Amino acid sequence: MNKLKSFSIEYLIIIDNTDSSSGLFNFLKSTERFKEFITDKTPLSFIKSNISFNNQKYKYSLKSGIVSDKHQRYFYLSVSSLEENLESFREVLKMIRSACKTERFTVETLLNDLAHNNSCLAYSKIHEIENLMRRLITFFMITKVGKDWVNNNSPEVVKKNTSRDRKNNGKEYASELHKVDFNHLADALFVPYQELNNSNLHKVIRAYKSHNDVDLEKLKQYVPISNWDKFFKGSVDTEASYLEARWKKLTELRNRVAHSADVTEEECDEVDEIVDELKPILNDAFEKSIKVEIDSTDRERIISNLDTRVGELFRQIDEFESYINNEFAIPGSQSFDSFMTVLEQNASINSNTLNKFKNLLKLKDKITAEVSPSDENINELESRVLDLKEQISGTWNQEVYKIVDTLGGRATLQDIYEKIQSSSSRKCFGSWKTSVRRAIYSNSSDADLFTGKFNIYKKVNKGTWEIRSNLDSELLRNFLESN
Repeated sequence: MNKLKSFSIEYLIIIDNTDSSSGLFNFLKSTERFKEFITDKTPLSFIKSNISFNNQKYKYSLKSGIVSDKHQRYFYLSVSSLEENLESFREVLKMIRSACKTERFTVETLLNDLAHNNSCLAYSKIHEIENLMRRLITFFMITKVGKDWVNNNSPEVVKKNTSRDRKNNGKEYASELHKVDFNHLADALFVPYQELNNSNLHKVIRAYKSHNDVDLEKLKQYVPISNWDKFFKGSVDTEASYLEARWKKLTELRNRVAHSADVTEEECDEVDEIVDELKPILNDAFEKSIKVEIDSTDRERIISNLDTRVGELFRQIDEFESYINNEFAIPGSQSFDSFMTVLEQNASINSNTLNKFKNLLKLKDKITAEVSPSDENINELESRVLDLKEQISGTWNQEVYKIVDTLGGRATLQDIYEKIQSSSSRKCFGSWKTSVRRAIYSNSSDADLFTGKFNIYKKVNKGTWEIRSNLDSELLRNFLESN
């Protein structure tokens, strides 16, 4: 026969000798007086080494003392119960706490086996649902995006965990996704993202001549959608927003368990409720994920929205495309060849920029199609992104000149920055302010960076520049076309 488990609670109960409590402080000179106080306030009774309530007995021990150099007295109370009497045991503990709180005692919980038991029960449930979520995400990402995409392009926190695990244990995890924080675990499924960039939306709308031209399906692509709603909602009738909210609540409860908080019965019940809701949904989604098919475009979008090195590079390339679409008024969605043909026919785009952009898109497509993208290709992609960013940053001559001219022919650098931020349609990359300054310095004989070709600006004082007077019209035209 199995021995019944015992649960203990330890309280440190303190009373101050203040004007309002001095009478009680003086009364409670011993443990016997404390027991009298409790029996007077509650239906509990102390019989030898037990507290008695409703024909049940609970072992206890009680000690008292004075806090050194303080006008305080403490009582150390330990009470225990067998597992079969826990319901009544909770009532006993509640009565003791309530009696003490009515007289302004301070009650500190030193040990709480009940909360520990609740934590263990809750964590086992959370661990179960966490594994189901990891199973679904791992299967979906690896079978639909590719194993090496996950391994080679995982978030920095995952890479650090991987490194630490290999150092300490000499082995590798079965899946990098198993080391993503619980809080962010569901992001791959539930966080919505746009399939098309908002910067092109106004062009699409302007192109419509009447309501008959409106392409509703096209417009829907500008509405953010999660991978869950796109790939699972049709077969698993649950909204991503609902699942995300339940996962967020479960995360809060998990944090309480993980940080040794006193997990209550109510919280334990709430964990049970959420897990019971999510379990059949995740199991159903896993079965459906086997049948989910995605094309290369969807695969690329999933990669772009991963918190990974390649995902970030893909997002920057999307920004390049958006910038070029806006800058050179390229019509809506087209095939790659049609898109490049339109660009090649546009005389205003620099041929060097065009070639770099074309090669970058080709490399992106190549990497998207790879089942196992090589480090060499990823490094090359990053290098080309930086190269094109620098190339685009060097095309500010015309815009900076027009801004200074609009501001009366003289402006501070801060005035120029603010004007660009409020009115420019181009994407301002991280180093854009440096590029703006270079557009002035390289075209002024008053600056060390002067290239010697176009002497357009004159330095008025530190941070303030003006357009030189009486500029040769042909020189100015050549300068403005130099982008």
